[in-house]
Amino acid sequence: METRAFGTTGEKLSLLGYGCMRFPTINGNDAKIDEEKAGELLREALDSGINYFDTAYVYHEGASEPFLGRFFKDIRRDRYFLATKFPVFDPYSREEVPKIFEDQLKRCKVEYFDFYLVHSLNTENLTRMRETGLYEYLTIQKQQGRIRHLGFSFHDEPPVLEEICRSYDWDFAQIQLNYYDWIYYQSKEQYEILRKYNVPCIIMEPVHGGLLADLGEKPNAILEKQAPGKSIASWAMRYAGELPGVCCVLSGMSTQYQLRDNVRTYSPLIPMSGEDREVLQQALASYKEGFRIPCSACRYCMPCPFGVDIPANFSAYNTCAQDSDMQPFKNKYEMMDNKADKCTNCGVCLPKCPQFLDIPGLLAQIDVGTPPAK
Repeated sequence: METRAFGTTGEKLSLLGYGCMRFPTINGNDAKIDEEKAGELLREALDSGINYFDTAYVYHEGASEPFLGRFFKDIRRDRYFLATKFPVFDPYSREEVPKIFEDQLKRCKVEYFDFYLVHSLNTENLTRMRETGLYEYLTIQKQQGRIRHLGFSFHDEPPVLEEICRSYDWDFAQIQLNYYDWIYYQSKEQYEILRKYNVPCIIMEPVHGGLLADLGEKPNAILEKQAPGKSIASWAMRYAGELPGVCCVLSGMSTQYQLRDNVRTYSPLIPMSGEDREVLQQALASYKEGFRIPCSACRYCMPCPFGVDIPANFSAYNTCAQDSDMQPFKNKYEMMDNKADKCTNCGVCLPKCPQFLDIPGLLAQIDVGTPPAK
């Protein structure tokens, strides 16, 4: 497994990090991790050289941290780096900040976090962080050795990122970056801001929640001709991993195939040639001829108060997005539970979406069986 130096600390992070928000579950219940299958994946990850594990207070509806605490309880601490995040987007008071942090230490069964992030900073959450003194509290925890490295994850416009980097001292930042978002999500501008401020970069959503693991028949064929035997997802992983200043690329691996494919891609990472990059742009142009809803399946929008499984509806549409008509999707849609027709346009999901999707509008178009507008 290829490793990268973390700043000037001398620490070596595995280039492939394990994102702990998409573990196998029992009967599709996100709050019920299949701990036997997930444990097998984590053990293989450790044996493959992965040493960075990223979770959060809210992942798997709060079940991810306690599961990792049980899994790592008897594993030497020098074998892994543990990262988690403070839920700045949830309503909390200044007095509740210490309670949440202490609860996370107990849930993870550790005395310190190697990497700790303010989760999903944007304009609104930055204001909340300032009003509650969160940054100052976490800085004290770092001084006391209970946080080794303090950072943040980010979902907003580049000027907001510039303000965050200019206003505070950070050890690292986590941004969404892949070859699609480089153009369509302003990831290029975000990456360049981190380089400007010399902030080490950890990448999330390198395959955009799985969208870039299957581009459709025509785009897939373009990439497969250039690199026979290589997965479509490996192109996205290579793209993210070769950027200067990137010290870890997170992947939420749910299956053994995903884990092994990503490990192969980064053992070692083979940089793209100029021809590879041209071919990738051809595939992306072909992909953009169709349209898929750019949902990363992060499930931050869930639960829906009216029972809509928002990511499942978008996934059902996306799997049929390359078809010339909507009939294959309609057939699949009719078999689904928790369909889009339950949406009441209440808007609760809108501020939670890191992709800034018009979720009610998209669900309405899906329910009447029309392709969402590009």
